[in-house]
Amino acid sequence: MTVPEAATTAAPPTASVRQIAAPSRSWRDRLLDLRDRIYTSPAFQKWAASFVFTRPIALSRAHRAFDLASGFVYSQTLLAVVRLRLLEQLQAGPRSVAELAKHNDLPVDSMERLLRAARACRLVEQRRSGLWSLGILGAPFLGDPTLPMLVEHNAAYYGDLRDPIALLSGAMAGKTVLASYWPYGDAERAAHVESAEASEYTAIMAATLPPLAEDVIDSYDFGAHRVHMDVGGGEGVFVSMAVRRNPGLRGIVYDLPAVIPRTEARLATEGLAGRVSVAGGNFHADPLPVGADLITLIRVLLDHSDAMAVALLKKIRQALPPNGSLLIAEPLSGHPGVERAADAYFGFYLLAMGRGRCRSREEHERLLREAGFTRCSVVRTRYPFRASVLVARP
Repeated sequence: MTVPEAATTAAPPTASVRQIAAPSRSWRDRLLDLRDRIYTSPAFQKWAASFVFTRPIALSRAHRAFDLASGFVYSQTLLAVVRLRLLEQLQAGPRSVAELAKHNDLPVDSMERLLRAARACRLVEQRRSGLWSLGILGAPFLGDPTLPMLVEHNAAYYGDLRDPIALLSGAMAGKTVLASYWPYGDAERAAHVESAEASEYTAIMAATLPPLAEDVIDSYDFGAHRVHMDVGGGEGVFVSMAVRRNPGLRGIVYDLPAVIPRTEARLATEGLAGRVSVAGGNFHADPLPVGADLITLIRVLLDHSDAMAVALLKKIRQALPPNGSLLIAEPLSGHPGVERAADAYFGFYLLAMGRGRCRSREEHERLLREAGFTRCSVVRTRYPFRASVLVARP
C-alpha cells in the first residue's frame, strides 16, 4: 500500500476526537458567534459609527476601548497629581497655572500639560475665568485619605506588571516587589517575620481598612455576639471599630507575634486595652484561641491557596462554639459590578504577590463545606467592590 493510499484509507476519527474537533453547539452559542463576527467586521463598525441610532453606542464602545489601551497614562497622571499634592493645593480655592507652576517648581507649560491631563481624567476642572479647581473625581481623594496611599502603593504594583506575560508564565515567581512586601502569606516565611518587616505592611493595612470596616460593621449585627476575634487582625483597627460601635462586645486580635507590639500600642492609645486582648501566633502552624463566638477574616482568604484556606477554615471551625459564626469579607469574583476590582485588579495583584486569588461565592461555599461549615449566606455591603460579606455557621 502506498503512502497516499494509506492516507486516504485511514480509519475515521474516534467519537471523542470528533467531539473535540467539532463540539456540539447550542443555539445561544451560535448566535453569540454570529454577533462576534458582525462586531469584528470593519464594514459593520464603519456603518455603526455613521448610522444615527447606533452612532452613540459605537462611539461609547470606541472610547472605552481607547481607555483600556491608555489606562497606564491615566494612572501615571493620577500619580503625578497625588505626589505633587495638587488636589490639596486646589482645595483652598481656584488657582492659576502660573501659581501652581511656581508652587510646584515646574515650567508653566509642563504644569498646564498636567492640568489638562488631569482635567481629562475629571480630577480637576477649569473655570470660565481660566483658573483651575477641583474636579468631580478629584474631591473624593481629599475625603478618603486611603486613596492617595493606594495610588502610591500601586507604583510598586505597576513595576511588577511591566511584563504581564512573564508574570503569567511564572518566570517572575519570587522576584516581584509585592512578593517581598507581603511575607505573611507563606507559612515558612510568616514564622520568621520580624517587627521591622511587619511595620510597613501593617501600617498600610491599618490606614486603608476603616472605609471597608465601616461598610462591614454597618452590614452585620456585631451586637448579637459576646466576643469577636479578628484573625489576621493587624493593628486591631477592625476590632476597635466593632467594639466601639457595640458596647457589650469584647474583642481579640490574632496576628503574627511580630505585629503584636504595634497592636498593643494602638489599643492603648485608643483606650481599648481593657476591652480588646491580643494573641500572637501563626495560623499556618498554631491552633487558634478559643472563646470567641464570632471570628472574622477581613481580606485574608484571598491571600492564600485553596489548601491553606481550608486548613485555616478548619481551625476556625474547631475554635468556634456550635452557635458561633464566621464572617468573611473580601471582593467576590464574578459578582455583578465587582469584576474589575476582583478579577482584574486583585487578580493580577495576587499573582504578583505569588499566592491567592479572589473566589466566587460558590467557590467560598465549597471551601466552607470542606471545612465543616454547612450554612452560608451573603450580606450586602454598601460598596461590594471593596468587599462582600459571607456569614457561615457550623
